[in-house]
Amino acid sequence: MIEKDKIFWVKKIGCKVCGIPFESKMCRTEYLLKKETQTDFHIVYNEENPLLYQIMVCPGCLTAFRRDEWDNLRPFLVEKLVGIQSELKEIGGKFDFSKPRDFSLGVKSYELASLCYQTIGKKSDIVGGMYLRAAWIARDNKKIPLETHFLTLALKNYRQAYEKENVLSFGKFGECGLIYIIADLSLRLNIFEQALRFYSRVIEHPEIKRFRELERMVRDGWTRAKELRKSASENPEGDNNDKE
Repeated sequence: MIEKDKIFWVKKIGCKVCGIPFESKMCRTEYLLKKETQTDFHIVYNEENPLLYQIMVCPGCLTAFRRDEWDNLRPFLVEKLVGIQSELKEIGGKFDFSKPRDFSLGVKSYELASLCYQTIGKKSDIVGGMYLRAAWIARDNKKIPLETHFLTLALKNYRQAYEKENVLSFGKFGECGLIYIIADLSLRLNIFEQALRFYSRVIEHPEIKRFRELERMVRDGWTRAKELRKSASENPEGDNNDKE
């Protein structure tokens, strides 16, 4: 077992929004053992959950970003963040981010970050990624309604990025990955026709043959979506097939 002091380290920073210094615990994933990778790219580890530590939240003003964003905040962006202090307090004002991270603080950190990323003008795929990670934490803690809530927000933002903001990338899988995540989240939310439509787009994409692993995941998802659609048509109660 890897010692805790190798897994975790502390990042010290001065908040550029409210001026107070604070510390944030960070996690080195290279020291963790992977248990599984789920179909929406959620990596589950055997011991610690690094998702809890990815967002640095100022305990004073509740501004929240990943570490790299904190390092690059420019004055004109800080001015925008000053303007959302009341909204941040409404989301996380009851929580003490100077305490060790738990389920509730982990989820709230991504809610706060989603608003902060929106405020500084990041595209919807970045915002969707924050909501998706909040959904993963909810899933890990078996909070199914909360997971569904955040998956719905993630899907909405990924579709916005793909269909209206001309975002054509999703990690190492590029445009294929973005279309795939829309399909997978649609399937997880029982929106079967939408899932099948986006799975088909990935299968027909000229770049898909470059990503053999993703191609297999797409075909598995497409098959499962067809099976679940058939089952839902035979037992229509609770089917979200018409939801877009």
